[in-house]
Amino acid sequence: MTMRLWNASRTTGTRTAICLFLMGAALFTVSPCHAQGPAPTRPDLEIQQISVVGTTPQVRIRNRGFARSGATRVKLVNIERDVGNAGGSQVISIGSLAPGQSIISKFTRVFRSGTLIAHVDFENRVAESDERNNRVTKVLRDRRQRPDLNVAISKIDKDKDSVLVFVTNGGSSTSRTTVVQLWAFAAESRELASRTFTIPPVNAGEVKPVRVTFGMPDATRIVMARVDPFNQIAELNENNNQDAKTAN
Repeated sequence: MTMRLWNASRTTGTRTAICLFLMGAALFTVSPCHAQGPAPTRPDLEIQQISVVGTTPQVRIRNRGFARSGATRVKLVNIERDVGNAGGSQVISIGSLAPGQSIISKFTRVFRSGTLIAHVDFENRVAESDERNNRVTKVLRDRRQRPDLNVAISKIDKDKDSVLVFVTNGGSSTSRTTVVQLWAFAAESRELASRTFTIPPVNAGEVKPVRVTFGMPDATRIVMARVDPFNQIAELNENNNQDAKTAN
């Protein structure tokens, strides 16, 4: 029995048939079949890498196919955009790429943290031999030295008129002195009382418990706490500064 395989050449643009002549259960010989034909003539764009220079991402794109690609576009999306990022996505155009050619696309948007997804030819303008390698994901961590305060209400003791809260600094630097504000709400979300108290600096990674005498009215059903309510501290994440708990 004879089996025919094809060996494609990227440099000559041709393919050569190689025949396997089976001579027994475990014996075979290999020789050219003396037949040639055109190689696949489609490009194949791929994202090779997402890198970040400072806070600006760069995407390396390569045509690993056998034909020149047409002009297309590449999109960079940040799907977990935090405060401080200038926008969630950006699209830029790229020109035609010869087989084997690579380019680096530089984006102007600033992404300090989040999950970045680069997608070349996301509109399917180019007919490719492989459409499965057009996307790459990269998780980007914020490297700035900033605190990240968050507050959690641990216990509400209405009999002793006190609230136990934990203030945590999950960032990379010590916070300044700030405040935590407490609110007491009735069942219909009507504000009954509030109090503000001072929190001394919290070191990176530190958890600081604070018990506060509140003066809660009997009708209190929900207690809410917010650390740094006036945004006086620049943090890595401003979206985790608040907590609420039902008062039993």
